[in-house]
Amino acid sequence: MNNIKQYVASKNARAALFGDTPLNLNNPADREVIAELIDRDLSPENLTHDGELSSKEVSRRLKFFTVCAKELRKIEELA
Repeated sequence: MNNIKQYVASKNARAALFGDTPLNLNNPADREVIAELIDRDLSPENLTHDGELSSKEVSRRLKFFTVCAKELRKIEELA
């Protein structure tokens, strides 16, 4: 579960810069928002930064976001 916690912490750090409410993995509504954020990050444009990233970095990001999605599903199943 470390990957999804790291993902949420990074999103919360960015949100704090703008005064947004932090996301909480224990909140079902927030988990839905997190799922949408992961889906957004997995879009080809975001995943590759419009083709600017190396294939190695794209693979690393794809693996990370995929693991985050799996961990989020597991949390949802346990809730």
